[in-house]
Amino acid sequence: MKRPPSSIGTRLAKLCISAALLLFVAILVGLSVLSLSATTDMHTENPPREGVLYLRDHPLRNLGVLFLSVLLLFLLWTRLKRLSWEAVCTAAVLALTVLGFLWVSAVQGVPMQDSAIVTRAAYHLTLGDASFVTTDYFLRCPYQLGFVLFCEILLHLFPTGGSFLLLQYANVLCLSLTYVAILRCMRLTFARERDGVMKLAAILLLLFLPPVFFCTFAYGVLPALLFSCLAMWQFLALDRAKTKRKRILHLILCALFLGIAVCLKKNSLIVLCAILIIGVLRTLREKDLTVPLCLLLCLLCSLGFPKAVQWQYELRTGFSFGQGVPMQAWTAMGLHDSYIAPGWYESKYVVQDFYTANKNPEAMKPLLEEAIRDRLQVFSKDPAYAVAFFSEKIASQWNEPTYQGIWLAEVRQHYGNGMHPIAEWVCGEGEDRVTQYLNYVQQLLLPLAAVGAFLLLRERRARDILFPTVFLGGFLYHLLFEAKSQYCMIYMLLLIPIAALGAEPLLQGIARGMQCLKRKKT
Repeated sequence: MKRPPSSIGTRLAKLCISAALLLFVAILVGLSVLSLSATTDMHTENPPREGVLYLRDHPLRNLGVLFLSVLLLFLLWTRLKRLSWEAVCTAAVLALTVLGFLWVSAVQGVPMQDSAIVTRAAYHLTLGDASFVTTDYFLRCPYQLGFVLFCEILLHLFPTGGSFLLLQYANVLCLSLTYVAILRCMRLTFARERDGVMKLAAILLLLFLPPVFFCTFAYGVLPALLFSCLAMWQFLALDRAKTKRKRILHLILCALFLGIAVCLKKNSLIVLCAILIIGVLRTLREKDLTVPLCLLLCLLCSLGFPKAVQWQYELRTGFSFGQGVPMQAWTAMGLHDSYIAPGWYESKYVVQDFYTANKNPEAMKPLLEEAIRDRLQVFSKDPAYAVAFFSEKIASQWNEPTYQGIWLAEVRQHYGNGMHPIAEWVCGEGEDRVTQYLNYVQQLLLPLAAVGAFLLLRERRARDILFPTVFLGGFLYHLLFEAKSQYCMIYMLLLIPIAALGAEPLLQGIARGMQCLKRKKT
C-alpha cells in the first residue's frame, strides 16, 4: 500500500542519492585513470601464494585502444539492431555458459587451501564422517558452514567419488543464472524501455571473461552472487507488482534468497545493507508499507539462516563451533602490510592470535583492537604513508584485470591427465595476451560506467542505484578489511549494466555523426 509522497522525504532521498552517485562517479573516474596509466599483475613465482606486481602502462596507447574499442562496440551494436533484446541476451548467456563448461573441463582443477578444506569436509559428511568439519578451521570460520551444506547437498544428489568438478560445473550454472538475474534487474530499472541498453549489456557481458575463469574456484563466491542477484531482482520487482499476492511473493523470495546468499558468503551482507539503504530511500519518497516489511524479513533471514545452519551441524556432530574469529581480525589485517600487498592476507590476525588467545574469540578482541589502534596512530602521524598505503591497496585489488581467475587455474593440481592444451596456453604462453585483452576490457568498462552513473543523476530514483550502492559497499568494505583482487570481480560484474547505460548515448552520438557526414557527402 502506497501513501502520497512526502516533499521533505523526497528532497532528503534525492540528496542522499545525489551524494552516493557523485561518490560513485569520483571512484570510477579515479579507477579509470589508474587503469589507463598502470596495471597490476598477478604472478606465480611462489605458488600457491599470490604475487602482486605493479607495472607502468602506456596511457596514449591505452587511449587509442579505448577509442577503437568504442568503435568496435558501435559496430557490434549496429549489427544487432534488427534483433530483439531478448534474443541477444539469450544468445550471450548461452555462449557464456558454453565457455564456462569448456573452461572447467579444460582446467580440471583440484581444490586447494580453503576451498579444499570446505569441499573435503562436505564430501566426508556425505560418507557419515564428521571429523573433517570439527577441526579448528571451522572453529575459526563457522561462517563457512553454509557453503559446506551447499556442497553436501550437491554431493548427496550427485555422488562423484571424491572429484569436485561437479561443484565447478555448478558454478557455471550459478553464473549463467546470475547473468539472467542481472539483466532482469536492468529491465526493472533504467533499461525498462531501452532495448539498446539491454543489447549493450549483453555484448559487455560477453567481453568480460573473469567470471568465466572464476568458475574453477569451488567456493561460495558464485553461488552467493547468484542468490544475491536473485534477491535484488525480487526486491526491484516489488515496485512493479500489480497485485497484493505478487508483492507478498516477491517480498518472501527476496528475503529467502538473501538469507541463502549470506549463508553461502558472509560478504553478501553488503547486498543486505544496499537493499536496506534503497528501501529506506524508497520509503522516504513513497511511504510504501510493503518495503519496511520486506526489509525486516530480509534482516531476519540474513541473520537467522546462518545460525540455523550452524545449529544443525552442532546437533549432527555434537561439536560447538561458537562465534568464530571476530570481525576485528579482518579489520586489523586490512590495515597492515602483508608479504603480498597492503591489506592482503596475513595469518597472524586470524590464526596466530586465535591460538595466542587459547581459541577464545573474546580473548582475541583486546589483541586485535590494540593492533587496530596502533595502526591508526601510524596513519594519523604520517598521512603521506597512509595515502600511499591505501593507494597501493586499491591498485592491488581493482587494477588487476584477471581478478585472479587465471591464477586460480595456474597454481593448483589437476585431475586426470592435467590441463587441456587450450587451458595450458591461457595459463602459459598466451597469458600475457589474455591479460592484456582483459586489461583493455576493464579500461572500457570503467569510463563507460562513470558516464552511466552521471546519467543516473538526472532521474535520481532510488531503485536505479541498487547496483551502484552494492559497488560502493564493496569498495569501502575492502578499503578497510582484507584485500584480494578476486573479491572485486563480482562488483566489476555489477558495473556492466551501468556501463551499458553510459555507452548508449556515446554510440548514438557516433551514429548521428556518421549520418551527418553522409548527408554532407551527398
